[in-house]
Amino acid sequence: MGYAIVGALLLSGIIQLSIGIYVMIQGRRGRNLWFSCLAIAASVYSFGYASELTAHTVSEALVCMRIEYLGVAFLPTFGLLTALEFAGDRRRPGSKLVMAVLAFSTLTLVGMYTTNLHHLYYADLLLTKVGALTIVQITRGPWYTVAMTYANLALILGAAVVARSAITAPADLRPGHWLFLAGFALMGLSSNAYAAGLSPYGVDLAPYGFMVMNALFLIGLSPGQVFDLVSIAKSRVFDGMDDIVVIIDRSNRVADYNPALYQIVPKRGRDYASEFLPQVFEKNPEIAEFAMANRDSETAIALDDGSGRVFRARLRAVRPNDRRNGTRTLAKYLTMTDITKEMTMVRAMKDLADLDGLTGIANYRSFHDQVEQLTVGQRVGRPISMIMLDIDHFKVVNDTYGHKAGDMVLQRIASLLSQNIRAQDVLARYGGEEFIIAIPDIGADGAVALAERLRRSVNALEEIYESQSIKVTASFGVACGTIGPGLNVESLIKNADRALYEAKRSGRNAVVLSSARSNP
Repeated sequence: MGYAIVGALLLSGIIQLSIGIYVMIQGRRGRNLWFSCLAIAASVYSFGYASELTAHTVSEALVCMRIEYLGVAFLPTFGLLTALEFAGDRRRPGSKLVMAVLAFSTLTLVGMYTTNLHHLYYADLLLTKVGALTIVQITRGPWYTVAMTYANLALILGAAVVARSAITAPADLRPGHWLFLAGFALMGLSSNAYAAGLSPYGVDLAPYGFMVMNALFLIGLSPGQVFDLVSIAKSRVFDGMDDIVVIIDRSNRVADYNPALYQIVPKRGRDYASEFLPQVFEKNPEIAEFAMANRDSETAIALDDGSGRVFRARLRAVRPNDRRNGTRTLAKYLTMTDITKEMTMVRAMKDLADLDGLTGIANYRSFHDQVEQLTVGQRVGRPISMIMLDIDHFKVVNDTYGHKAGDMVLQRIASLLSQNIRAQDVLARYGGEEFIIAIPDIGADGAVALAERLRRSVNALEEIYESQSIKVTASFGVACGTIGPGLNVESLIKNADRALYEAKRSGRNAVVLSSARSNP
């Protein structure tokens, strides 16, 4: 029986040490640090007490107890800090509180190690044999009572903090809180039963209680089986990635994430673990909506924060490795790659393809595409007009002032036209010194009136180049058609071109309306 008790203590120590190391490795960014310390301290307690039960002399027992107290002295402190960390939405306890309680535990450890000098902790030790076990009976000193009082206060305070948190916790996290609370209750019952002399054979039950308590704590500290999720997804993501990686549990809470997340959410005193996606991405709700509504999907998301950043978001399901449950989704992981530079380059290349390099307005190829889209969006039977204009005697400008001066005139006229048309109108450089404007929902009268206003604006234009004044005029041709299956955009453009030719033949600096029909 004695060997079974010692073996159980050693097994308890191994299990608790494994739990502590495992959680410490998995708990990145210091998360669950105090729980890891609690489990490791409990394992030291178990190993030390197993040695104490096999001691043969008082000196041997005292050495074993000193090993044991490397854990015992800090267990109440680590338990309280674990409760505060757990119940406080993963907030780390304040540094002043941590230093104060660690100082008390250190003082207790020093008092136990020097008890032979002052007998404040143990006044006397006596060994008795119960079968193969050595039971140490102690005469308690005043500091032992102080330490036990502190341990019980820490236990009560920790339990109260967890209980309060359990009451206010969301429904899906509440079971973990109650398991955590059950662990505190078990720790208190086992340690106080021994202190009151109620444990069988006088054996300290606390190490066994701590083993069960830490198992309950481990479950409570991992809502949504967070450690399982991390271990499954660990091979697919890397902490040092530039890409944002967020692991999401089945309740749409954040199970884990890498530091790259701080590219788009603010860094703060507590981390985002266990928070719902809409809370994490409060300023970018489109990210939360995408992650919650999909399972295996990909999209581009432009942040609505004025930064102009664009991310390629990929969502993938995390499934069990066994075939029987292969279709069940354990979690999802979201990766986000910043493609802002890529998108900027794509837009720049599109601009090069669609815009006239000199004037910055649409080129003729882009003009055709935009007019096709424009006519599709208009109701059948609505009018559409086309205005073509050509700068009169532009060759004279180039010959007299030079091509650079001619380019400046073209740029100035393109700007003037842009400022005097509507947002829905389509303006393009037709080629050379010619421009074209498509005007939806305006008939012949309105188009001629607009062309006349533009003609007068060009007449009033004066460009200064190397202290020389350059003035030009322009001729305009106007053609009208009707939106519908019979509309031929090319015919409409040709009619406007013919009207422009008539304006030039009539003496230039004029507006001519085509009488031809563009709807055959």
